[in-house]
Amino acid sequence: MSLIPQSKGTKKIVFTFFVVLVLFCGLSGTYLYFDWRGYLKESRKDLMSDAQLTMAEIRMSLLNSKILLHLIAHQIQSHRRDNFVLVQGEQNSPVPQAVLESTREELNRYHKLNHLGLTMVLDPSGKVVAWTGPKQPSPADLSDRSFYKEIKADAFRQYSLDTLSNWQVPKGLIYQLAIPVRNPNGDLAYILCQQIKASDAMQTLHGKITSKYRIAVRTIHGGVLSQYPLLPITSDAPRYNKKNHKLPNTQKFESMVSRIPGGTQGFKKTTYVASLKSVEYDLIITSMVTERELLEDFLRHQWLFFPVFLLVIILLTALFYNLSLQSQRLESALFQAITDPITGLKNRRGSEIEFARLVDHSIREKKPLSFLYIDIDQFKSINDLYGHDKGDEVLKEVATCIQAMAKRPLDVCGRWGGDEFVLILPDTDSDQALVITDQLRNCVHRIQLEKLSNISSDMITISIGIACLARGEVFTCEELIQRADQALIRTKKDGGDSVLTI
Repeated sequence: MSLIPQSKGTKKIVFTFFVVLVLFCGLSGTYLYFDWRGYLKESRKDLMSDAQLTMAEIRMSLLNSKILLHLIAHQIQSHRRDNFVLVQGEQNSPVPQAVLESTREELNRYHKLNHLGLTMVLDPSGKVVAWTGPKQPSPADLSDRSFYKEIKADAFRQYSLDTLSNWQVPKGLIYQLAIPVRNPNGDLAYILCQQIKASDAMQTLHGKITSKYRIAVRTIHGGVLSQYPLLPITSDAPRYNKKNHKLPNTQKFESMVSRIPGGTQGFKKTTYVASLKSVEYDLIITSMVTERELLEDFLRHQWLFFPVFLLVIILLTALFYNLSLQSQRLESALFQAITDPITGLKNRRGSEIEFARLVDHSIREKKPLSFLYIDIDQFKSINDLYGHDKGDEVLKEVATCIQAMAKRPLDVCGRWGGDEFVLILPDTDSDQALVITDQLRNCVHRIQLEKLSNISSDMITISIGIACLARGEVFTCEELIQRADQALIRTKKDGGDSVLTI
């Protein structure tokens, strides 16, 4: 028999601990979720902001190129007739060459043109007839280029943008702006082309945009003009093309930020893409970053959260563990204060507390109650003959029988002191109490025969005095105890091993 029952207070503390732990984890998760949503919102804004900044830089490069080409066209027309048409193959024409160099030098005084490559003049057949810049054009015949075909096919086309990524230049990608010059009859007189070094143009973005974002500048036809970070073009480098850069339908919006799930054509990982369309030049700027990169960056910014979270968990665990130990110690002390250490029954103090509660309940509910005062006959003789260890064994066996009679939840049994016990039976009248006493005496007799055979059968008997609280009667606890004690004394005088009710 365990003397200390499982602590109810400990169960409550453990339950409270798990509730607090779940609430803390829930609040922490909610904080992370909303912080992540806020971080995503700011990242989407940054994506679009970087796309807009890139668009501004590209437009400035194109604007400078357009100004240069229009100035060259004006200067050429000033030196030639209004219906001037370059002769096919006129590569040594001194006037266009001089015009190119002087115009570019003049413009460079006011606008630094470090990002500009070759400036070229093409005749109506697509051959280069004049140029100025850092490198001689090769090949000289550009009639197979898409910009030339577009201008040739559309008499109303004002310009054309083309990528020249397959040209091997020292600094990677280049693209060019081409504008047609027509005579008064509307026939193509010549084409002015300005190459733009993507590496130099995009280099101005360094330090201005978010380093983890990737930016691509492409035409609505899918050709990529430039990208950031800069990727050198080599013979074995992957080519940018429309097929592996699928994006949402850009014809339906001017700007948007979208989340493209991983596995979508052209995107192996889930990616956030900001797309900005320029109606003026038919350009699309895309700023991209994978969701995994954003998550890794978010976790780096939250590095302090996780140690603090773990520390709080450890502190909560230590706190509630200490509370559990204190509760167990306290309840153990309280239990021992009202428990008999030999029999495990309630001691006199615990029995009195329960007795007072049950008497008040019976009077209030007008229900009967029986108080049984039990004494072991000739217990002193057992101690004297067989020693106190055998006496304690007898106490335990008798206590087991008494406890077996307390079958209902409200029944209370306890050791009153020495060899005296009490059995409190609420909602039990005198007749029912007598039936229980007979069962109790029989149990005691079986104990002496089965487990204490070395003691003579007539040595262990019990005497019982019963005090009953009938329906509607009012007695105090002291009065009931006194009546039961008087009944017990009378049974002892009559020789014991009997029951008497008062």
